[in-house]
Amino acid sequence: MKIMSDIYKHLGRDISLLYRYNSMYMERNLEALGIHHGQVIFMAQLFSQDGLTQEELTKILSFDKGTTAKALKKLELIGYVKKQADERDSRCNRIFLTQKARGIEQSFFNVLEEYESIATTNFSEDEVALLTSLLKSMSLNVHAFNLKATKSSED
Repeated sequence: MKIMSDIYKHLGRDISLLYRYNSMYMERNLEALGIHHGQVIFMAQLFSQDGLTQEELTKILSFDKGTTAKALKKLELIGYVKKQADERDSRCNRIFLTQKARGIEQSFFNVLEEYESIATTNFSEDEVALLTSLLKSMSLNVHAFNLKATKSSED
């Protein structure tokens, strides 16, 4: 295995920078809506699939239960989500977006799209499609590795 001493060649460095820049951008541009960068992914998922259980959100987004609970609690406090007992299993809560949340949907996605446009300035449509595909593949690779590592540590 080749040792990479040049920090600028480490993929993780650029991923970390992009995450931090994204967080700063979301904080600055979603502040007026009361949404913080840690809640963005939850809102986006619920706009895509409203009515998921808290457990489903945790699994889909690959967060721990505590992180999901904390984000949803904040979104509930500002009136963007409501919890409702599942009709079939009263032990589960389904998470639904409120009318207040539906009222900001366009503004919310405008901010996300603007950031993506900034981040992919001078990229062709094919390059954006390739980047999206490669990032999804990387996420799946690391997710599979983490599942395997977690399973191994439990044995």
